[in-house]
Amino acid sequence: MLEQLRSKGYLAAEVHQAQVREISNQLAKLKKERQNALESHIIRMLEDVKHLKTTLDELEEPLESFDEKLFLEIVKEISINRHDEMTITVHGGLKFTELI
Repeated sequence: MLEQLRSKGYLAAEVHQAQVREISNQLAKLKKERQNALESHIIRMLEDVKHLKTTLDELEEPLESFDEKLFLEIVKEISINRHDEMTITVHGGLKFTELI
């Protein structure tokens, strides 16, 4: 849009350059923020998966009854859709879908 305004003579060259620099700086800043957020999210997911693995490794034998504390440590969310599928999301973002 800036280029069109400049080429039609509606925008002075120095104003065009200043606006282009400002937009470029904003774009670079947003890209950096997005990258940092993504890296932070990945680090959090890895920590959750490591904690999940440690929790499961600590189990010495199969459970004989339901353990609510362990369930809450492992399972983040359960959802059921209208196609009779149940999706279990565990901490760390891993999802398992089963037909019910």
